[in-house]
Amino acid sequence: MNTKATNDDKPKPPKVEPSKNEDKERHEMFTRMAIKSVAELRKHLDPNSIDNGRIYPLYIPKARDYVISGMMNEVEKAAISSMVTSGFILESNAQEITDEQQKEQDKMKAEMPELEGNIFQSRIDEMVLWERKLTEQLVDIVGFRHIQKDDYYRHYVLLREIERLEKISSDFKHYHGANNKNIEHQLTDLRSEADQIMAKLDPAKCWYVEAATSKKNARYKIASFKQRLDRVLPWMTPNQRLMAGISYGEYSVQSSNLHPGQAKIKDEKPTMKALDNHFMRVTMLAAEVVIGAMDAMSMHNKKGWLGNLAKTNKANTYPATLIAKLTKPGIEKGDFVLAYGDLAEVVKVNKTKFGYRSFRVKYLERAPIPSIPVDEMPARYVKLYQKRKPIADEVTKLLSSDGAPKPSVLRVNNAIRKTILDFWNNIGGKEFAHGKKDEGYQKMGEYLEQMKAERNKKKH
Repeated sequence: MNTKATNDDKPKPPKVEPSKNEDKERHEMFTRMAIKSVAELRKHLDPNSIDNGRIYPLYIPKARDYVISGMMNEVEKAAISSMVTSGFILESNAQEITDEQQKEQDKMKAEMPELEGNIFQSRIDEMVLWERKLTEQLVDIVGFRHIQKDDYYRHYVLLREIERLEKISSDFKHYHGANNKNIEHQLTDLRSEADQIMAKLDPAKCWYVEAATSKKNARYKIASFKQRLDRVLPWMTPNQRLMAGISYGEYSVQSSNLHPGQAKIKDEKPTMKALDNHFMRVTMLAAEVVIGAMDAMSMHNKKGWLGNLAKTNKANTYPATLIAKLTKPGIEKGDFVLAYGDLAEVVKVNKTKFGYRSFRVKYLERAPIPSIPVDEMPARYVKLYQKRKPIADEVTKLLSSDGAPKPSVLRVNNAIRKTILDFWNNIGGKEFAHGKKDEGYQKMGEYLEQMKAERNKKKH
């Protein structure tokens, strides 16, 4: 008997979970970083142009500082909200309950099974609100990164003010039947001022306008978020792309959490872990908005919190690695993949102007919906299972052994699919792919025993 221990036989160290102190330190660091960096950045803004709610935005010395100041207000409010969420998470994790209290909680869960999830979801929804607001702030500040002229910021502020007054005027008319001439007079003046300032600008640089060259009202309208995201996304760093949601689809998920819904499927289960993930996203988005403001203000080599923030951001290579997986995931036509966990073969690779990829896949085992045997999905939902080429080379060698002619491509492909399916269904492939190692090894052992029995049967 071979008694040599294998790697699988050796005892493995227990999985170490983050301690409560580590969680507390992480939370404190990220929330403090947002608030401190905002305070430091404000020192570099013109005090007469700060958005404090007491000055009319059109009569400010520096429109850039007014815009950035408003963004810092949002970052600070988001940081305060995340501090409250942090307290909820840390206090819940630190709470020690008696057996009697546990029984009471179990009873409450039995009587109101949805309550715990909705408690978490209420906190998640608050974080999602800030994710959405900060995502818009991030897109807008990145849009100004390469623009130094203050007139572009002033034009942006003008269009925002026009947008605000148009909404008020529309509500007055629609709900109250009031055609307010004061507001119409203001709008006329603002549009005239927008025309005057537009004459000084390059329309191609007005990334925030619905249609800067239009002679109609489109030139007075801020572009939709989707339009702004489409224009700005190619200018973003990997960190910013990741935090902006990497696609409009992710932003739509945020939006779905903000609106009332009845029978809808959530992308995630409301848990403490999910809430912690949203907390981290808010604080990291806040940091990206501050860094975007520093870029727009050409602030480099700063010390203190701003300097630490910039250094930490630059040293973080994880976003670039993750973005690379989404834009260049190393999956080619003919490779075998797990598409949302289902075994499939890639039949086409799609690439967008933003650099993101999606894959058209043909399901091999069975399609989730039998009437849809071929489907397309973004790269993040597709995981490489087996590269086609190494298997094709081995199958070709096997089929052409003993002097047999080289097999056709069709025959090789059919043999590959048969081999892949056989391993997937009969030798534990599906179990291994889904992280069920024990079940996978059991199935593999049963298969080997069956093959051994069949060979012995043939001998006799």
